[in-house]
Order: sequence, then C-alpha cells, then structure tokens
Amino acid sequence: MGEYLVRWLHGKHALRPSTHAAYAIHVRRYLAPHLGHLLLTDLTPEDIEQMYRALSTDPPLPEAAGGLRPASVLSPSSLQRIHATLMSALSTAVRRGLINRNPAATIELPRPTRPRVRTWNSEEVARFLRAISGDELCVLYRLLAVTGLRRGEAVALRWGDVDLNSGALGVERSAVRTGNQIHLGPPKSVHGVRTVALDDETARQLHWHATRQHLTAVRGQRPTDAARPDQDATATPDAATPDAATPDAATPHAVDGAERLVFPGQDGAVLDPAYVSRYFDRLIRRHGLPRIRLHDLRHTSASLGLEAGESLLEVSRRLGHSSIVITADVYSHVSPVVAKEASERLANLLDRAPRTPDRSPAASAPLLRRRQGDPRAAGPVLRELGGGGAEGPR
Repeated sequence: MGEYLVRWLHGKHALRPSTHAAYAIHVRRYLAPHLGHLLLTDLTPEDIEQMYRALSTDPPLPEAAGGLRPASVLSPSSLQRIHATLMSALSTAVRRGLINRNPAATIELPRPTRPRVRTWNSEEVARFLRAISGDELCVLYRLLAVTGLRRGEAVALRWGDVDLNSGALGVERSAVRTGNQIHLGPPKSVHGVRTVALDDETARQLHWHATRQHLTAVRGQRPTDAARPDQDATATPDAATPDAATPDAATPHAVDGAERLVFPGQDGAVLDPAYVSRYFDRLIRRHGLPRIRLHDLRHTSASLGLEAGESLLEVSRRLGHSSIVITADVYSHVSPVVAKEASERLANLLDRAPRTPDRSPAASAPLLRRRQGDPRAAGPVLRELGGGGAEGPR
C-alpha cells in the first residue's frame, strides 16, 4: 500500500501545486504510517476506520524535520481532507483494475462544523481604508474589499488584465505558495476565470498606483523594498513562470507593460500571498480594528454586496464560486437581512402600485348583463324590490 501511494502521487501531474503538496503531506504523515504496511488488495474498510479512530483520538506520528507544527489530534475537517486523498488514490486503483472495489467508499466520518464567518460592517471597512490610505498596499486591500478577489488572484494581476477605461479587470491566474516557491497558475476553478467590474474610485486609485509605480521604475528604485522590509526573501517565484523566466524579467524595467505586475514584490517578482495576510494582521492590530483574517475580507465583500442589493448570482460570479449553492451556503447568515429587505421592497411595490380599472371578464359581466336587460345584473336589494330596469320574475 505504501509503494502504491508513492507511485500514485508521482503520477498526479495535472494537480495544482498546492493540491499536490497537500496530497503529499497526507500520504507521508498519515496514510503511509497507518496503512503502508498492508497489501493494497488486503485493505478493508475496517483498516481505514481504525486509522481514523487513531487519528481522531491520538496525535499523528511525529516527523523528524520540516518545520511542521506540533502533532495534535485531527479535527473532522482534517479527516475529511485526508479521506478525500485516500478516496482519490483508491479510485485510481479501481480504474486500473488493481482492486475490485474502493474500500474507502463506505466509510462514514463525522461532519465538520462550518466556522462562523467573521466580517466587518461597512463602517469598519471604511475606517480601515482611511487608516491605511498612506500605505503602499492600501490599493491592494481596497481591491480585495471591493471585488472580493482571493489574495493569490490579486497578487498575480498584471496591468494587461486591468482596463481602467471600461472599469473592469480580468482574473486569469492565481499565485500559490508551496514551500519556499510561489507558483503561478490558473484560478482555483474554471469559474475563477472571470471579469470583475471596478467602481470609479477604485479605478481612480489604481490609475494613481500605476503612475507612482511608473515614476518609481523610471527613477531606478525598487518600489517595495523600503515600504515592506519584512518581505519573506525565501519566497521565490517558480522558475517556470513568466515573471521569473530570466533575471532581467524579474525587474519592472525589463517586463512589458502589459505583463508588469500590479502589486509586485521584491525586484518586481510576485508578492508573497502569505506576506499579504501577515501584513494585514499587523495593520488591523495597529489601528485597533476587530480581528479578522485576510480571507474574511472576501467574506466581508460578499456580505456587504448582498446587503447592498447585489443578487446571490451576481455575488457568486464576482467571487468566482463554482456553484451558486456554495455562495448560498457560506453566506446564509446574511439571508435574514436580505430576505427582510426584499420583502419590504416587494410590499412597497404592491402598496404603491397605481389603481387601474378592473377589465377582467368577471368584473365586466354585470355591465354586460345590464346592457342585455338581464335581471341578474341588478343588485340584491333591487331584485328584492323587483327593480333593476327589467321585469321581475313572476
């Protein structure tokens, strides 16, 4: 089983670098130590359940090096991710005819509880943006708050992806850090490739950001070194990416304008996504704002958009979710507010609708009967008195 897992992992060439790294950790740290001694054909659901019981009650086996966090009991969400890796490996074995059925398919794991989404309100976002208005990354954080981009999508943006005249940007790639390398690749899913609208103020700030970046490049200075001295120097772009193809291509002077990064790191290379998160933490502590993660700024953008009247479908497309179901599930906490406002808008629409004559067949029937001398056209009191413009019944 251990040898098969290694061969299976080596054959997963189509995975994103971050996904491949996660699979490798799952195999090395959990699957191989617990199941590696078994034959692939002898693996049973009971063996897999025993592994999960051990992982959920006892800390994983320690590793000698690698800068890993201290071993601890795994959460249900961690078990689900490990199980997804094992399911993929065994499904491949079934397709290749190595085993008849997937023994992991019948395993039931505890459902993870979704953590409560923490967001800022509009006043807190505005306060944050005002507080960092002089910071070199202020435009980046505004872009994240307004558009809901993922941090990797934002740092991978090139000026060729941005159209300030029409007020839109195209998301075509994302930066992911694995180990000490930053890889550039497609977004998280096919729906991640999208066009996102820009408001006028964000477009204006991006224009001034481009102007400052150009002036800095003309002066021969590196725009990010002085402002962000704690940038992780060990994070280097993947050698296969266009931004690091040659030493000269790493500088703003040697890169074509359309290929130049909107938010470059040191020497014009890709800004480390992890640094963007760390720097965000430092800024909110410095300015006394409620603690949220950088990813929660994406949640904030979606929540405020829904509360402002943006439809669930529009938010889902703006965020690049693979399904509107994901958007509805993640932002269900906003639904009561949105539902209340929607019901009020609907009621106002109905209450303020102008009154028009009822021209339905049922409403026009009495008038037609009166014209034809039908006694049924008279009201009940007139019929009782024998009136109504026609001779009453005998």
